[in-house]
Amino acid sequence: MTNEDKKLIADYMGWFGINHLDKIDGNFDLNDASLCVQEMQKRGEWFDFYWFAIGNSSSEALTAWLFNPDNFFKAFVEWRKGK
Repeated sequence: MTNEDKKLIADYMGWFGINHLDKIDGNFDLNDASLCVQEMQKRGEWFDFYWFAIGNSSSEALTAWLFNPDNFFKAFVEWRKGK
């Protein structure tokens, strides 16, 4: 992920300040992915993201594929850039 990608994620989640420095540096894991899913659900965007991921994934087991944080955040960044 580029620094721009990491900033896009941090901006979406509101991860700023001293308590979120590891997130700004891009230390994203599955816990962070689940927080992003919760935020997407809160904003009513989860199904938009999921359908985007289905359309842009070559994986037949999409849900399992998304359990890899690298895959999840790559799809997330591509989805956000397309908005």
